[in-house]
This record gives sequence, C-alpha cells and structure tokens, in this order.
Amino acid sequence: EDIAQALHGTGVVLLDAPPNKALDAALLEFESDVQLQQDFVSAHSEPFIFDDFSWRFPGATLYQYLNYDAVISLGIAACAVDQEFFTGPEMHQSLLQTEFEGVTGYVSFEPKTGTRKSANLRYRIENVLVSDDVSNDEAIGFKSDVSVQVDFRGDSPVQELKPYVYFDNSTVAPMSLPEIDYELNLIPTSTLIVGYSACGLAMLTAIGWLVWTIMYRKTDVVRISQPIFLGQLCFGAFVL
Repeated sequence: EDIAQALHGTGVVLLDAPPNKALDAALLEFESDVQLQQDFVSAHSEPFIFDDFSWRFPGATLYQYLNYDAVISLGIAACAVDQEFFTGPEMHQSLLQTEFEGVTGYVSFEPKTGTRKSANLRYRIENVLVSDDVSNDEAIGFKSDVSVQVDFRGDSPVQELKPYVYFDNSTVAPMSLPEIDYELNLIPTSTLIVGYSACGLAMLTAIGWLVWTIMYRKTDVVRISQPIFLGQLCFGAFVL
C-alpha cells in the first residue's frame, strides 16, 4: 500500500503518434488481398517462414508506426547511394542525410550519433493514479490518463489536455524542495599544496640519493652499505 501511494500522482513520458489512416487502410487491404500476400511471400528468399503466418491485422500501434518509418528510412537511404553495391559506412552516411515526412512525424537524424532527432517526435505525459474502481482487498489498481501533450513542431509545444493530479489529489503543483546544504569535507587547497610540495620534495630527494648511490657504488663506504640495498631504500622512499 505504501508503494502504491508513492506511485500515486506520478507522470510517465511516452512517445505518441496520431493514427495514420492511410497506413491503417493499406494494412487492412493487405490483410484481405491474397494476391498482395503471395507477392510479398514470393519476394523472400525463404518463403517457407510464412507457412504458419497469420495475416490478421489487429490494428496498428506506435511501435508498428516507428518500424514502418525505420524501414522506409533504410529504403530511401539505400536508393540515395549512387552505386549499386555499397559498404556499411556509405549506407550510414546516406542514412544521416535522409529526411522525409513519416507516419510518426518528420524523420531526420542526428549527424553525430545517428539517432533520430527527438524534436520531430510527439510525446505525451500520462498521469498515473490509484483507482478505487479497479482495486480490491487483494490488489491495488492504477489508471492513467493523458494529461499533457508535447509537440515541439507546433507553435504551442506544450498542451494541457487534462489537469494534472498530484500525490495529494490536488491540481496545484507542490513547492520545489529546498537546495540541500551539505559539506563535502574536501581537503583544503592550502593543505593540498603543502602535501604535494612535501611529496615532490621527498621524491626528488629519493631520486637524488639513488643517483648518488649509483655514482659512488664502488667506494668502500657504499660497498659496505650494499648498493642494491640502498637502491631499494631509495625506491621505497620514492613510492611511499
């Protein structure tokens, strides 16, 4: 119950696309036209994969619209390449330059990432609320209503279709949370300067003594102290 109340009044941002009557009519025609189905199957190199395929059209969804635009994008990009046979990078460059009006809006691509430009898509914000109509003693149900529609291509990008209901069942937006005043407990700059300076001095001293040991390794004093052992001491002082 606590989790359900925490979700009450939240908003979900989703892609949105109005129904496309032309594409829906074409899919319905394809469902009932046996000749079109046979032509489609015969165009494949492995037609047997459609032996048990159902051509029933339950109704287009947003994802089918997006897939349709994706396939059309690839087709236009392939036709735009000047040569009959092309490489993957050539196809990619052609795809980046592809632009057309699709069923989900104007289709164009970001030149750096290759993804579709998000500003050409339409979005909706669904208001998720706990619903007593679909809840019972064993489970808590939710309902969602489209509250806001966002379309950056129009003069008014944000359109409120229905008042947004917040967690307290009001349509008044809650106050923003105050900024959190926290202490990072970082080392002061002055202490860092002193520490780095001391570290640098210790490293230079270790290098200096190592060079001195190498230069005077044949003297009696250094030989008695074992040059290899002195070198290990200098290396340890440098690392630490």
